[in-house]
Amino acid sequence: MKTLSIGGRLTLLKCVLGSMPIYHMSLFKTPMKVLNTMESIRAIHGDDGHFTSVPKVSRSTIWLDIVHNVFHLKRQGDCPLKDQYPRLYNLEVNKNVSVANKIGSNNFCDSFRRLSRGGTESEQLNELSSKLSCVILPQTQDRWVWSLEGLGEFSVASIRKVLDDFKLPEVLSQTRWNSAVPCKINIFAWKVRLDKLPTRLNLSLRVLDIESILCPLCGSYVESSSHLLFPCSLVKSLAHKIMI
Repeated sequence: MKTLSIGGRLTLLKCVLGSMPIYHMSLFKTPMKVLNTMESIRAIHGDDGHFTSVPKVSRSTIWLDIVHNVFHLKRQGDCPLKDQYPRLYNLEVNKNVSVANKIGSNNFCDSFRRLSRGGTESEQLNELSSKLSCVILPQTQDRWVWSLEGLGEFSVASIRKVLDDFKLPEVLSQTRWNSAVPCKINIFAWKVRLDKLPTRLNLSLRVLDIESILCPLCGSYVESSSHLLFPCSLVKSLAHKIMI
């Protein structure tokens, strides 16, 4: 990368970012909506090929670690009732009974092999009964709900936004990219706005050993980004010659 220009680095970055979705698709099952969209794009370009699934690899990757962490966070705070009330679960005859069936029965303890004998069993029974007393189950089938979206539907953009907000640093200065000018001009303007040009002043702030921080063109002021573009006498003279 050090041997490339700024424009070359940007091209390299785009190539790497463009290859990452293909790599992820080789590890995990892709949603059908995404596959259908990609197939339609391929059809537009006249490619009759089809996407095929690639066997999942078992080696550890950064993306696998992210997925494992997501599932780990999902399990936190969502403890099953059998783990919250182990004494009552031991009394339950039907270990696979659903919450809906327990609430719908005439007596909550009908499916227990015996009545509670006080102590911890009675405490857990009272706590569970109190928790379920205000629960009203709707007459609908259970379904998966994506909590990151208001509509409850999964989208790649929602999880990408969460990961970006969590991993990427906050940028206070908005990048203004103009497609009508060359890439190197865009990058130069971006560096000027952030004051990231390798001027003598910036190099001295990075504790680099330089002879002087004065402008080598005019020798009158400190060489900074603002000085090079505006007050420098030589730059003003060149700008005047170009304009006329």
